[in-house]
Amino acid sequence: MALRENIAPSLLIVLGVLIGMGFYEFDTFQLNAFNIGAFFFTISCVNQGSVTSKVNDVTIKSFRKLNVSIGIIMLITAAFAKGFKYYNLIEGCINNIDTNALLLIGIAITLWSFKISDIYNNNALLKEKKKIDANYHKLIKEQKEKLKYQEANLKCREENQGLKKRNNELAEHLEEATKIVGKLQEELEKRKNRGE
Repeated sequence: MALRENIAPSLLIVLGVLIGMGFYEFDTFQLNAFNIGAFFFTISCVNQGSVTSKVNDVTIKSFRKLNVSIGIIMLITAAFAKGFKYYNLIEGCINNIDTNALLLIGIAITLWSFKISDIYNNNALLKEKKKIDANYHKLIKEQKEKLKYQEANLKCREENQGLKKRNNELAEHLEEATKIVGKLQEELEKRKNRGE
């Protein structure tokens, strides 16, 4: 997939180097055909932003494939059109296209793509921020509930410890009372035995 996406830029770089270094003499027709092909490759690489609709996604993919196909056809035309039967007709059509205008349109579309990409990235960041904020508020709410639960649990523990302490005190009082009652019964038994 990555190789396929890099073919058009690689071809354009190679053609630019060949033209710039003069390794091959291109005539006006070939240069215009290369420029037209480069224009269609350029607009096929434009970032369309996020596409959520399947219909729009299919449309954009079709648009890209059409532009790449036209770009490839223009490169093939530049390379092999001279021996073609309708060369004069093709040459006239291609040489009548102002490639400088295409260059300006391509630059404008590229700049527009950057702006759309920035808007999309900002919207994506805003959505992510809202999601993080929602998660943050949810986490804060959960933490508050957890703290309330821990506070109630701590209060219950303190009350439980207080009740245990009170229970121990009552058990001690009961033990003392039991001892006193035991002593009183012994004393009562002793008095009965003495006949008092």
